[in-house]
Amino acid sequence: MKKMIFYKEWIKTRWYVLAAAAILISGTAYILLGLGKASQFRGNAFLWGYVIAHDSVLIEQLKYLPFILGGLLAVVQMLPELSGKRLKLTLHIPYPQWKTILLMCLYGIAALSVLFSVQAVAISIALNQWIASELVCRIMKTAAVWYLAGFVSYIWSASVCLEPSWKIRTLLLVLLAGMARLLFISPVPEAYNGFLPWLALYSAAGLCMVCINIMSIQGFYPTKIMIYGGISYLCIQTSYYADKLTMVFALRAGSPVCLYGAGSSRSG
Repeated sequence: MKKMIFYKEWIKTRWYVLAAAAILISGTAYILLGLGKASQFRGNAFLWGYVIAHDSVLIEQLKYLPFILGGLLAVVQMLPELSGKRLKLTLHIPYPQWKTILLMCLYGIAALSVLFSVQAVAISIALNQWIASELVCRIMKTAAVWYLAGFVSYIWSASVCLEPSWKIRTLLLVLLAGMARLLFISPVPEAYNGFLPWLALYSAAGLCMVCINIMSIQGFYPTKIMIYGGISYLCIQTSYYADKLTMVFALRAGSPVCLYGAGSSRSG
C-alpha cells in the first residue's frame, strides 16, 4: 500500500518535480558561474574580502527559491485531490486515513529533501574551490533556514489545501504569512542558528495539522479548533519576540554587521 501511494504521488507530481529541479539547477548554475567569473578575473581574495567586508553569503539570490518551490509543490500535489472528490476516494482505500495523508506528505518532504540536498552539495563543492571551508560552513548554516522555509511552506500549504473550512483556511494562511515573516526577518548570516529547533517544531506542527484536518471529517471539530488556537498563540508570541531573538543569535554568531551596529548605537 505504501508503494502504491508513493507511486500515485509521483505520477501526479513528476512534471512539477522535474521542472523544480530544472529551476534549481539553472538558478544555482547562474549564481555559481557569476562567482566563478569573479574569482577568475579578480582572484579568490576578492571573494574573501567581499564576504567579510559586506557580511555576505554570496548566494542571497537563492534565498526565497526553496520557500516558493515548497509551496507550489503542495498546491500541485493536493489541489487535484480536491477536484472531482478524489480525496474521498483516496480516503476510502483499505488503509488508515491519517496514514494515507501522512504518506502523501512524506512523499513531498522526500522530494524536496532530494532537491535541496543536491543543490546544497553542489554549492558547497563549488564554494570550497574559491573560499575557505570555514566561510563555506558559515554560508551553508545561513542557507539551512532557507531550506527549512521550503519544508514549512510545503507542509503548511498542504494543510491549507486539505482544510475543508474556509474560516480555518484563512487562519492557516495568516499563520503561514507570519511564518514567512519569521523565517526571513533577519538578513544577518547565521542569525537563526539557535532558533532552528523551534522552526523545526513549527514544521512538525504543520504536519500534525495535515492529519488533524482528517479529524474534521470524522467529527473532531472542537479538538481541531483548540489545537489550532494553541499553535496560533505560539506563532504570534514567537513572531512578537522574533526581532529580539534574531539579534541575540546574530550577536552570538559574531556577525560584524550586528556588532558594529551595536557599537555605533552605544556611542550615539
